[in-house]
Amino acid sequence: VRVNSGEWQEIPIRLHNYTNVPVNRSWDLLPLGARRGDRIYTRLLAEDVKGSISETPVVQIVIGDPGFATNQLHEIARWEALMESMQAVQQAAQNLQQPLAGENLQKFQQAPELQRQQTVASISTALAETEAQFERVEQSLKQAMQVATPGREASDLTQLSRAVSHARRSTFEKTRDNAEYLANSSRLAEAKTFAGEATRLRRELKEIDGMLRELRAAKKTEATGEYLRRLAQQQDRINNAARDDANTDPRAMDRLARRQTAAQPQIEKGREMLQDLVGETSSGFTRRLNKSVADLGEAAKDLEQFTKAESADPRILPASEEMGRQVASAEKTAQSLARDHANRVDRIRRNLERMSLSPAASVQKLATDLKRAADRDDDSARERALAEAAGQLRDRAEMEEARKDADPLLPNELTMAAEALENMAQNNNATRDSE
Repeated sequence: VRVNSGEWQEIPIRLHNYTNVPVNRSWDLLPLGARRGDRIYTRLLAEDVKGSISETPVVQIVIGDPGFATNQLHEIARWEALMESMQAVQQAAQNLQQPLAGENLQKFQQAPELQRQQTVASISTALAETEAQFERVEQSLKQAMQVATPGREASDLTQLSRAVSHARRSTFEKTRDNAEYLANSSRLAEAKTFAGEATRLRRELKEIDGMLRELRAAKKTEATGEYLRRLAQQQDRINNAARDDANTDPRAMDRLARRQTAAQPQIEKGREMLQDLVGETSSGFTRRLNKSVADLGEAAKDLEQFTKAESADPRILPASEEMGRQVASAEKTAQSLARDHANRVDRIRRNLERMSLSPAASVQKLATDLKRAADRDDDSARERALAEAAGQLRDRAEMEEARKDADPLLPNELTMAAEALENMAQNNNATRDSE
């Protein structure tokens, strides 16, 4: 056996009068001095009574750590990126609203022509920035969906994507249309209409952002509880092994120190996750979270004086058991908080479902919009309704394609439906032009 680039160590295993026999060897990592990240190389040499030697290929093993909850941590990182992109599109929508918000609307009407044109130009720039930020949000949604656990989380992201798609394809497009009317005519009526649509867009995005925050907080809380649950199980295994071996293994406390040293980064990660929840919850849980963070830190500090000692100290076992108790206590706090968030999120999901039209509701809305346009003989309204529905279908197709449990046929079918609506809009436009 060899550790990293060190010298090979020979360990004899004697067998008598056997021609075919399994050979097992459990490596004790403590006397080898192996730590996390080290590479262990091992091979078996067999020598018969005549001195003939045969050799197996070298087997390489990398010493790692349990590495639990890595998938959930990755999912949380994607939710954080989604949160950042949502804040960016909100800021862009605020910049779009600002030129004609409040007193600025009246100032616009009284301003000279050059100044009004400058305001219209700034609105055009804000429109382009808002559209770019919508693209960023939709990209973040797809990235979150790619790692989302099938089921409730994937469903939440689907609902969020539909709400964002409605904000972009409906409210934002109406705001853009009104900006074009405003550019052609700087009358107060057009300015008021634009200001109203821009305000509605900002409010809609703010509502989506609020629901996203609640869903993200619930996700983080659930992941923290699961992380601490596995950490508590790990601490139980470490302490049970130390108690079982204390009377039979003279190096039991050395092994305990080594295991707790390896677990320290995971314990610190748990503390960080708990600390991060403080800003995500009500004041009723803040005190409990802060106490858990402090208690874990104190237990880690007490344990560290033994893990860093040159020789084993029997007092490390009580300190290690105290660490286990504090991790278990922190897990209970996180699980209680997760249940509290779950109750709040049920209401959020109902509101999100209201904002994000189901496929059936989307078809019904399109039929209503087309009938209203036909009653008014408004070809432009007909084209806008078809374009809005087609855009939402394409958005949904992209999200469905990103799902882990995606139906392989559904994205293509949604895209084909979007193309059919787009062709209807083009035919409508061609007919109008020929007339």
